[in-house]
Amino acid sequence: MKNILIDDKGYKIPESWQEITLGKFQKLFSDRKKDLLPEEIIVNTISVLADCPVDVCRKIQYEDLEEISKLFLWAKDVDSVFDVEGKEAEDMVFNIDGRLFTFDKTWSEYRC
Repeated sequence: MKNILIDDKGYKIPESWQEITLGKFQKLFSDRKKDLLPEEIIVNTISVLADCPVDVCRKIQYEDLEEISKLFLWAKDVDSVFDVEGKEAEDMVFNIDGRLFTFDKTWSEYRC
């Protein structure tokens, strides 16, 4: 985890998919179904990954948002999480830390 300072408070940003909890993973992908501007996506992603309230993240200057977003460039390689042999993308099957999970189409329920 990398430490960041937002509004004079310390937060931790994961450095890989292996540091993501199932709940954070679910939240990240349920937000992607919404029609959001790129800046809103960055704010929501920081909020989820750092466990920082969205209202606090919205106060971050755009230049700082860009710098913080560089800390989670690894998250753009989502294909590595969904690359599960024998499963199709619509199955929403993914691999986190060697365990296979399947979410329903609404991202509200999962099974192992």
